[in-house]
Amino acid sequence: MNIAFEEDKNRCRTGHAQVNLNSMRKIALNKIKRSDEKLSLKKRKFKASFNKNYLEELVFA
Repeated sequence: MNIAFEEDKNRCRTGHAQVNLNSMRKIALNKIKRSDEKLSLKKRKFKASFNKNYLEELVFA
């Protein structure tokens, strides 16, 4: 997951921000993985970044 979301570049250092963002990343990754499409994880993330309808389909499915 570190590679998928580039966690090394993250600069959160205060309070519980790191834990909260990690939880949100895990939820997002699980939603993307549950997709029935035969695309790689990288391609699904890329498609969701440009296609609002696909993003909504992933989030609300």
